[in-house]
Amino acid sequence: MVEAKASACYSPFETIKTPEGKIDHSFGPYSETREHLDDWFPKLLSNLGVAEGLTVELGSGHGHSAEYFLPYVAVTGRCILSEPDERGFAGCLEKYGSDSRVEVKNKSALEALGELEDGSIDRIFYLNSIHLDEEREEVIELAFKKLKPGRLLKPGRLLIANSSFIYEAVPLSEGRLYPRWMARAYKILESLNPQLHLFLRKNKDKLKHMHRAPKADYDALFTTKGFSLADLAPYGLAFEQPGSQLRNSFIGLFKIAQYSVWIYGTMPFVIEGEEVSDEEIERRLDILTRAQQEALLEVYPQIIGPRISPRNNAIWVAEKPQNQEMSSKSQDGVRKPVSVAA
Repeated sequence: MVEAKASACYSPFETIKTPEGKIDHSFGPYSETREHLDDWFPKLLSNLGVAEGLTVELGSGHGHSAEYFLPYVAVTGRCILSEPDERGFAGCLEKYGSDSRVEVKNKSALEALGELEDGSIDRIFYLNSIHLDEEREEVIELAFKKLKPGRLLKPGRLLIANSSFIYEAVPLSEGRLYPRWMARAYKILESLNPQLHLFLRKNKDKLKHMHRAPKADYDALFTTKGFSLADLAPYGLAFEQPGSQLRNSFIGLFKIAQYSVWIYGTMPFVIEGEEVSDEEIERRLDILTRAQQEALLEVYPQIIGPRISPRNNAIWVAEKPQNQEMSSKSQDGVRKPVSVAA
């Protein structure tokens, strides 16, 4: 299969392959750009402080987010990086296996938390994972148990999460890019593989969609488990504030167009309940990657040009209060902007 080629006005773009020569449909190629973390995560860390105690990251991927928060972890601090994917786990182990503060585990979020004592964790990072984890409700409930409670004159311990795959992900200012991108991708798909195009069109009402919940549903998921949500507006990191948005570049979008979760969310390709082999899944993903990447090369310069395309990114700093009955919540469960330092 021939990958997408660059338009004349841009440097060549290349579809990222695995060492085995297959298209890499993991989060890895996009995560290499760090666009899912810049610039909001460094700003959040500078306000939170990490330092002492036990830090646990759920879904560490290839360890890119740890590059940001590990410098904040004290020499006496301890950090657990947990990643269920074998390739991501291997990447984390290669990067951090020699760091005396770090323990890398090949475990799911629930498994990693379940091994730890109740009230033993100082902070949990759950970055770019909450929308993917079908066990997220159980994860958040268990995280509340495992975090240390707040103490007098000391804030409660924190669960920090984010997601750009919520219902309100695309800001109104950039809403014209994504519909035109996907419309063009379907036209390209029709010429690339008429059979798959016809299959998707014929079964469009039966296809398995990635469910995108609104931000309010995630807010409630935290508050109903006992957490107080910090108000991030004073730090410029509240939802839809420019500081919280992801800055998607042309190359970043090109790489995310080969990510399986992105494709599931933008061009669903499996019928609900359909039994499909791994080989067929990979074949469809390969075709849709090419369609999306070729479409992006055409559409992006026309609509965005050299500009960066923002994407809304919800950030949650969820605090375990000293006393649930006496926690300083407003009626909507949002904690007013006292200190969010851990």
